[in-house]
Amino acid sequence: IDLDLHGMTRQPAISLMQSSLLHYHSLLVSDKLDMLAADNLAIDGLAGGRTAAATASERRRGNGPLQRVKCIIVVFVVGQGIHSPGSEPILRNTLMRELGNYWSMFEHGIDSNNAGQIYVKIKRTKS
Repeated sequence: IDLDLHGMTRQPAISLMQSSLLHYHSLLVSDKLDMLAADNLAIDGLAGGRTAAATASERRRGNGPLQRVKCIIVVFVVGQGIHSPGSEPILRNTLMRELGNYWSMFEHGIDSNNAGQIYVKIKRTKS
């Protein structure tokens, strides 16, 4: 999931990041996301000659293509700070500090291929 925070100031960006992480984490720990993934598989299965009704029926019996979503990777596009005073990536540094201080339970870092992106990997807890 990509969220573009370009042009936002610090506090709104922090608030959006926090609410996004809470939202996606709650989806991951519930069965809602698994059902959404299964519904997408059912729609994809239509091209293969299977009907959505048959797929839903199989899911109810427990032998359908239900997939457990194991993690969600949220990418926050924050920019590299090129236009910031001193070319310092203010938004990126602020969000990385916030992640380190309050969200350390999630793997996170700066994208090695794009220094203007931060990734957060939200994993399902084992149950």
